[in-house]
Amino acid sequence: AAAAAAAAAAAAAAAAAAAAAARAAYARDGVAVVRGVVSDGWIQLLRDAAEEAQDDPGESAQYLGAATDAATFFTDLEMARRLPSFAAFALHGPCAAVAAGVTQSNSVRYLYDQLFVKEHGVTLPTPWHQDGGYWRGEGGQPSSLFFS
Repeated sequence: AAAAAAAAAAAAAAAAAAAAAARAAYARDGVAVVRGVVSDGWIQLLRDAAEEAQDDPGESAQYLGAATDAATFFTDLEMARRLPSFAAFALHGPCAAVAAGVTQSNSVRYLYDQLFVKEHGVTLPTPWHQDGGYWRGEGGQPSSLFFS
């Protein structure tokens, strides 16, 4: 029991140190990398949901990439509005807490979600862009969360 309590305390201390480092990086650089916050259970749910999104694409869905590519490059928007698994992740997953913690905000508002499925073998590069021009909102601490 003492070993388990010590391990739990060490894990909590490591998580607190990682959170402090992420907040410092965000304050200094405007960006922070936070690893290990999306559990294996959520990852599996999202893998299955990505397949579902490709089987039932929305009106904004696109297949990208060269016709000669042997792999899939798919994108879609706002799946949480129509697919329950994405809605569950958006509303109950860890991302809001991570964004609030890193930005030291008292509240977080969900704006939208976007999916990119880019399999090994796609030759088209993903273009660099800024999301700010697409957002319909104002605020001093907008956050985008990316994970793979």
